[in-house]
Amino acid sequence: MRLLVILLVNLALLPSTTSLASTTSTPQRASFIRKTLPVLLAPLLLAPPAALAVPYELRFQGTYDDLLHPSCVREIIVKPSTNIDAKGRKVKGYFATFRGTDVGPPGIGDKVIIACDEDSIKKYGLREFEFTGKVEGTR
Repeated sequence: MRLLVILLVNLALLPSTTSLASTTSTPQRASFIRKTLPVLLAPLLLAPPAALAVPYELRFQGTYDDLLHPSCVREIIVKPSTNIDAKGRKVKGYFATFRGTDVGPPGIGDKVIIACDEDSIKKYGLREFEFTGKVEGTR
């Protein structure tokens, strides 16, 4: 793909005295093509090859800020797994582990807005959680 793009860019940059200019209706059109084609194709040249692109499932991996629980840890870790389907074939899958911290009095549940700041941690203590789920519907 990149070789094709490079070839097209080189053709667009040919001098107007070459056969490219003679196949166009006017020299102005050939000049326009030579000037705009590299700009239009530049994103293709700069894009990573598909083999190096991050798999769709791994795009959700990382840390994030939770507005309901400021300063608390929120992290998602996605790991590939190999499963066996009903016919005994190996099927590639993914598991996502969600982990983090929060604070609050016992039994208050998850519908609380308390920051993981020093005062809250002293008052309630810091709780940690973690759970893993199977990623489905990846496309």
